[in-house]
Amino acid sequence: VAVRGFARYLAGIDAATEVPPLGLMPLRQRWRPPFICSPADIDTVIDQAQSRLVPLHTSSMAALQDYARLRDQLQPRSEGPSFFVSLTRKRLLYAVVSQTFRQLIDDTGVGAGAPCPPRLHDLHHSFAVATLLGWYRGGEDVAAKIPSLSTYLGHREPSGRVR
Repeated sequence: VAVRGFARYLAGIDAATEVPPLGLMPLRQRWRPPFICSPADIDTVIDQAQSRLVPLHTSSMAALQDYARLRDQLQPRSEGPSFFVSLTRKRLLYAVVSQTFRQLIDDTGVGAGAPCPPRLHDLHHSFAVATLLGWYRGGEDVAAKIPSLSTYLGHREPSGRVR
């Protein structure tokens, strides 16, 4: 698109400039809209994941402590300093977790009709949307709370730049 626009500009200066036709180069979309998971989508994927879950209780700390106890029973000698480890006692790699998530999505059919299938990072967006909706529905001062959501999501600033 940029090359064609520049060529059109040059054609106004130099009639010998060739302007490439539309569709010559496939348009590569750099930004992909997120897939916002519904609570039912998340429940479906969690049900499919079964024992790969970190159980969540009323307190996140309690859940993490429970996970740590279970991890230490099942994998007492992990091969690294990671908190979350795989069944092979190695730290979880994003690429592997993402691949597992992709398999869960495919197996459950979540997002099957969406233009872009859900990615692991879309859970991040789903959390943000659900939090914002909850604040609006609860009559909260959303503008005042945005910085805390931004920080929680790991952004440097509310505009979305990641740390």
